[in-house]
Amino acid sequence: MVKHAAIPKTVLLFLTSIVCVATAPEIIDAQVATERALKLRIGVIMLSDDALTLTTAYAPTTETTRIEIPPPEGFALGLTEMLTTALVETGHFVVLERSEIDKVLAEQDFGASGRVNPETAPALGQAIGAQALVTGGITEYSYTQSSVGGAVSVLEGVGVRVHKLSAAVGLDLRVLDASTGEVLCSHRGSGKASVKAASADVTVGEQAFDTEVATSTPLGQASRQAIEQSVAEIVESLSRLEWTGRIIDVRDGLIYINAGSEAGIEPGMEFDAYVQQQPLVDPATGQVLGAPERYIGRIRVTQVEDRYSVAMALETGDFERNHLLRFSGQPSRP
Repeated sequence: MVKHAAIPKTVLLFLTSIVCVATAPEIIDAQVATERALKLRIGVIMLSDDALTLTTAYAPTTETTRIEIPPPEGFALGLTEMLTTALVETGHFVVLERSEIDKVLAEQDFGASGRVNPETAPALGQAIGAQALVTGGITEYSYTQSSVGGAVSVLEGVGVRVHKLSAAVGLDLRVLDASTGEVLCSHRGSGKASVKAASADVTVGEQAFDTEVATSTPLGQASRQAIEQSVAEIVESLSRLEWTGRIIDVRDGLIYINAGSEAGIEPGMEFDAYVQQQPLVDPATGQVLGAPERYIGRIRVTQVEDRYSVAMALETGDFERNHLLRFSGQPSRP
């Protein structure tokens, strides 16, 4: 029988400390990676078109006619949908249905203009379960058409060969923290495009900003450039925003969460639940600065569906609908 020499206790402690030191960073890195893998819930508000104005043709010269083309019908709506699609395609966000946002905007009092701003964002964010809101407007628009020949009418369309069609679009976007109304970031995106020797018979007075226009015309190409530029900056800015969720409901001891597999939730994930207390409002500006939180308890995900998850309580607590959820171990707001 072979006898093994006993390992001194001091050596065992030393080896154990090496293992702990080596694995601790890996555990932390894995947790951070998991948190970043979860998709933020964001809402896109209809872009404003206040800066858009109808324009008319310039007086022609003997050789060239230059027309300022009015914005196509549904231009702001089309850009909003393009922005929404671009955000979804990044794979970083769960973008909430705009129909749900419009419904809440119609049901709640957001002022005569209906615009979402830092003062109204917390109410909307809580109502739709968003972490961030993207709002803004079209601040630059130029669509010109140059053609050889005499005078032409914008309303009647263009019946001569176009030498050059040029477009420029600018967007100013703001991303608001949906719980406080704080402006997390502001971005300006711009795009320019042109085409020479375009085909004749281009009607400019009755065009709608549909999929064909958005992909085949300089206006659509300039719009896409502005949106892609803005979306890249939004992704970078929101990469530092902490993921949070909400409790949808508590039934028969099961806790339902407003995030599922499409947001990256997996069975076994643990979250801490908090109740947000009355918001802190700056008396000078009226802006919501934040809301203190009170710890309720910890839960663990047991079942995951596409758009929601089911969890069980790991601690005794009075879990209720709309309680805030964060990854376990993260500090609360005092």
